[in-house]
Amino acid sequence: MRYLDLAIILVYLIGITLFGARFRSGQKNLRDYFNRGGFAMFDDFRGRHIANLQEELLRVFPSRELVRLKLEDPVFHTFYEIDSLEMPPPYPDQYGDGPSFWGMKDEKGRLILVANAANDFGEYWEDIDRGVEALHPAVQSFQFGVNYLIYAMTH
Repeated sequence: MRYLDLAIILVYLIGITLFGARFRSGQKNLRDYFNRGGFAMFDDFRGRHIANLQEELLRVFPSRELVRLKLEDPVFHTFYEIDSLEMPPPYPDQYGDGPSFWGMKDEKGRLILVANAANDFGEYWEDIDRGVEALHPAVQSFQFGVNYLIYAMTH
């Protein structure tokens, strides 16, 4: 019996606060995944957890750091033309930092991950059919997500 090798083009990781020993046990796999062209989206974390994510990612790639993404970055223009990074979160930001977008690039300059700090796109995606969240930011979150997916498939 032959098995079909499936390419995983996008990994969606949530709950950065849960990282630690479980994350560390998969560091080599994550490094290999990124080195083979993989892309990841980190979502649903806020406040000081961006520093936690950076610390954990330094264990995967000691010489790389998270950088704050800018509107000009190609990931925001792969399918939808994102015209602003002002993206309201689905819940209040208790730390007051407001949403921001972070990324890490490989040695060739290819973006290998996006971290949606102080936001939760998954919350919008879960609730869109129930009408719980405001429509405009929910649609925005889908536009960002589609761009991430298209970027992952084309870069």
